[in-house]
Amino acid sequence: MKLERNGNNFKEVMDIMVVNGMINKKTYQPKDLQILLEGFSEGFFSNLKKAQTELKQQTEQFKSIRTKLQTKIECLEKELLQGKQFLMVLCFLLLIILVLLVFGNICLIKRFMAKFNKNGFKHVRMTVGGEDVGEMEQI
Repeated sequence: MKLERNGNNFKEVMDIMVVNGMINKKTYQPKDLQILLEGFSEGFFSNLKKAQTELKQQTEQFKSIRTKLQTKIECLEKELLQGKQFLMVLCFLLLIILVLLVFGNICLIKRFMAKFNKNGFKHVRMTVGGEDVGEMEQI
């Protein structure tokens, strides 16, 4: 493990094993440990403050991005609703047109049949299964 303070410079990186060996063998002066701990604590707290400010900035960015996305989602939902409404109106109009066409065709067929019967045959011969049923007069 490495003990880092104030960045990643080679001079500022100390091996904890060496410090641990100094402590175990008691080949240190209390002043040495105090200097090491002060340096470490300064670096640690400065890094902690940097991390805290970075976290705040990222949180602010996240919030702004989230609000932008929410507004985009709301706009897309409105567009989707408008599209659905347009399709429903279009389907309704097509249904009305279809009903009118069917009704119009039925009326045309009736009119054509009535005209054809007036100008054409007066009597219609009916056959059922090959047998002659007889004549039916037009009403």
